[in-house]
Amino acid sequence: MTMQFLSEIFFIFLLSFTVGTLPAVQVRYPYPLVILTLSIVLLPLMTGAILGAALFTWIPILILKVILFLLLIWITIYLYGIYHPSYGYMPHHSKGYIAFIALLFFILGVEFAALGGFSPWVIMVILPLCAGVVIGGFIVMMRLFVFLKFVSFIHFVPLALFLFAAIIKLL
Repeated sequence: MTMQFLSEIFFIFLLSFTVGTLPAVQVRYPYPLVILTLSIVLLPLMTGAILGAALFTWIPILILKVILFLLLIWITIYLYGIYHPSYGYMPHHSKGYIAFIALLFFILGVEFAALGGFSPWVIMVILPLCAGVVIGGFIVMMRLFVFLKFVSFIHFVPLALFLFAAIIKLL
């Protein structure tokens, strides 16, 4: 049970890091999108953990894992489809990514609560750490752009991280 709990926290941090890399791909003014990204990650995660502990404990964890896997694959395909070299993965004309990523973190919060990880103290510790991981993902991606500016595939690192998270969720 402890290993399952720790692996779930690792998965939350991995997805937070991955979503933190998304605004860094945008060429123009990526910094305001970090606040939007923080709200996309933290609010659905907290809401999913609270509602998951109250209402959704009857859902088997295997079903939640399959839903998360399919959602991660769908998000990867969707982000690949809306990618633009100037706007990155978060274009101003399309807001569908907000709903998909919010749904991902809501279901992740429900799965976290279904594992028995819901405690006010655990949530109070995980949410600030999760915010730090999102900002850390943004900073790491910006540094990768500085050091590897002539490497053309660096823009697809967030998609590779989403696919890596999907493979981990299958294990």
